[in-house]
Amino acid sequence: MNYRLVTFDVFSALANIEGTFIPILARHPQFVNQDAAAFFRMWRTKQYEYLIMLNSLQRHFLGFKEVTRRTLVHTLYAHRIDLSEHDQERLVQKWSELEFWDDARQTVEQVKEKGYTIAMLSNGGQEMLISLQNRLGVGFDYIFSAEEMGCYKPSPTVYQYAYEQAGVEKEQMLHVAGSAPDIVGAISAGIPSAWSNRLNALPIDLSYQPTYHFQRIEELLAYL
Repeated sequence: MNYRLVTFDVFSALANIEGTFIPILARHPQFVNQDAAAFFRMWRTKQYEYLIMLNSLQRHFLGFKEVTRRTLVHTLYAHRIDLSEHDQERLVQKWSELEFWDDARQTVEQVKEKGYTIAMLSNGGQEMLISLQNRLGVGFDYIFSAEEMGCYKPSPTVYQYAYEQAGVEKEQMLHVAGSAPDIVGAISAGIPSAWSNRLNALPIDLSYQPTYHFQRIEELLAYL
């Protein structure tokens, strides 16, 4: 395929969010006798549910950071954990300081060296994504944040915005996703997609199959 633009999901394809947050939570005194993994997974699930709710309501747009803050409060309440406002803000801020998969930086660098235009395509806020770009240490040609579109993935509008802004046809864009909903969004927008499926998750709908499917993101290079 003659791809010109390769976009990367950030929170699943490039970053190891569970590997970032679960050890932090497990070390915190307020999480003694708590299942840190279960807590984080509930937080992430509620965060995503909130984004989908905002898409459905189509009313006032709420930024990713505020959604993250509100769903943290919900998850703390559900687990009956009393966490100071300072510690809550540190957890929210940590989304700008994520750890990346061990093969993420080298893969993105090699995609860029091959001559492709590369971009972040994420539900994260612009400032958050700039911070993560700096942590990864690779300069992206574009940083596409949901803030620009006023809606969240997997809305097809998000993917359409990316290829239009980059000046390419949708068939010339390859989106590298790290989650099943992101694959559904890309396919619904008519975008070729690659699923870096670290956890061997099942598709939400078996009729939505990515163009390429692999576990580690470095395997992307075989298709470019």
